[in-house]
Amino acid sequence: MPSDDDPDDPDEPPPPVLTAGALYRASLTAQPPAQGWFSNGDLRFFGAAAAFYSLAARFPLRFGLFNAQWNAVWLEWYIVPIATLFYLLTPIGTYLRILTDELWKRLRRIPPVNADLTSPFFDLPESLFARVNARATTETIHRVGSFLQFGNDYHALQHTYLDIHCTKEYWIGLLDSVGARRPRQLALWTDGEVHNVGDGIGAGISDLVCKITDSYIGIGDRVFKRGVDFGLPGSEADVGPLTEALTKDERYINKRAIMTELIAPISKSKLRLSTGDYSNVHSLDIITVRDSHGTVKVLSCLLWTNCTTWTTHSCADGYVIDVDTETIVGRPSFYSYAFAKTPDPSKPSLVGMKVPGVRQALRAACDAHAQSTLPWLTSVGWDAMITDEGVVFFEGNVGCMRTPRYIFMLREVSLNAWIDEFGIAPRTDGKSILPARKAQRPHAAQAASTNAKSPTKKFS
Repeated sequence: MPSDDDPDDPDEPPPPVLTAGALYRASLTAQPPAQGWFSNGDLRFFGAAAAFYSLAARFPLRFGLFNAQWNAVWLEWYIVPIATLFYLLTPIGTYLRILTDELWKRLRRIPPVNADLTSPFFDLPESLFARVNARATTETIHRVGSFLQFGNDYHALQHTYLDIHCTKEYWIGLLDSVGARRPRQLALWTDGEVHNVGDGIGAGISDLVCKITDSYIGIGDRVFKRGVDFGLPGSEADVGPLTEALTKDERYINKRAIMTELIAPISKSKLRLSTGDYSNVHSLDIITVRDSHGTVKVLSCLLWTNCTTWTTHSCADGYVIDVDTETIVGRPSFYSYAFAKTPDPSKPSLVGMKVPGVRQALRAACDAHAQSTLPWLTSVGWDAMITDEGVVFFEGNVGCMRTPRYIFMLREVSLNAWIDEFGIAPRTDGKSILPARKAQRPHAAQAASTNAKSPTKKFS
């Protein structure tokens, strides 16, 4: 008899998963402002600014210290003292700085682009004030949301800028601890060379995906074609061509990277997860959150699809999945401007379709999150794919940027909705979410590396 994890067994639905209360429900029913998401009438920035001042009034010492810590992580050293002294002006200063920047670009006729972020997940509107509002919202919710998730844990705040401890290998360890499927690692780039891992690159049959272990939003990702960039299946595991290619890539200097098999999505004949002529490449974007009692719950599950390349950083569409019914119920129009545009009604949609296997993925994600001994790891964003063999996880990410999109999604979902269920880590009673555990500190050399500001800021 098929198990409850079998996506092909419609008569044995998997047991329900715990969800994050009001914030989870809001992701299913969110209604846009009158003029639409990411319009001139989308005033989420002002809600986030109000939350900033509410926290400053309720927790003056903790929130003041947090802003000093945040500035030390994100700003150049010579700006930190002034920014910290006048931190109460941060929301106003953020808005005016971005408004000035956008006006200057228009005066110089610089086309509006998304800075260093070409991913659709950070797409911005072209209208001046809508664009300013969106940028100011992103910066403000990132800061305020990080206080709600991490409190004054400086090690945690460093992870909003650079993955020190929570590298891709850390997430592999958590996934392996609960028996979750993941791509097989065949090689490792370290100390300027590629080394075979396990059976080595000669044992696989797929292309190889190479990912920098402390990178994010796909920065540095590469795909090596088997039989073109390196040997055919069953051939000698010669890593020379791979070493030569990565040595020439400046992004890999002094970096560590894992090389895993490229995973194929489930065949369309079994489960169609795209529309039109798009391939079935997709990902499940799962956010798990740990409440103030240490219980891990699901905040959201999104489907990114209609991709033009092997990665969902090229996706053209997204959907919201109701985890209780494994059914697609709408689009995540609140997420970024790329998904806020009115869909063409003449084109097919996946709304109403069931996605068997979602609960299986959610249970594995919650179990893996629960294995973490980092008391500040309040939220994790997991990336997974449904394949012919079941759900496969690619990685996790500290949820410093994904989660605040939900906390500040709607005015009626107040700041208290988060504080009541999840508290502030450490909570306001002075205890950590998991008081028996102590945050793990990075190696001294790793900690020192975060003091050097890189040109590209981190968004997870």
